[in-house]
Amino acid sequence: MTCSATQYESSEETPTADRVCSDHAVCTDPTDDHAADEFASTAAGTHNNRVCSALTTCDYATEYMSAAPGSHADRVCTKFAKCTSTEWEDVQETKTSNRHCKAHTVCLGHEYETRAATARSNVKHHGEGAVGLEAVRLRRPAAARAHRGVQVPRRGRAVRLVVGGRVGAVRR
Repeated sequence: MTCSATQYESSEETPTADRVCSDHAVCTDPTDDHAADEFASTAAGTHNNRVCSALTTCDYATEYMSAAPGSHADRVCTKFAKCTSTEWEDVQETKTSNRHCKAHTVCLGHEYETRAATARSNVKHHGEGAVGLEAVRLRRPAAARAHRGVQVPRRGRAVRLVVGGRVGAVRR
């Protein structure tokens, strides 16, 4: 007797008995990548049965599926990244992708905060155009300080300037 392609030899042939063929186990394939079912953890062979194992189930509240299941591969679940207090979530997580965290920007000396940072948004700045060298050279310090709402230090203090994309310090 010869076993078919869907069977394996469960008992060898002896001088007094014929070999015994048994049907391979059939794993239940998932209906979609996120469903609970089975995968073949041991492949079917001519002298061994296929072994079916339950697929790992992701907890989509805390994990995402980083590798989809296959007929001979388990699903892989990975914990979501946690943004720190100095980061914000610039890409939200899904069932198949991790969230992405990005560092909050810091207001420069010539900027001020117009919206505080949150867990899902970056800080908003104003005054991103530099005061400019000419504003500092004005003989009327009050006019220079009032330029675009930017605070310019009084006489004798260094000022950080961005002129033409270059950063420099000027003493008044």
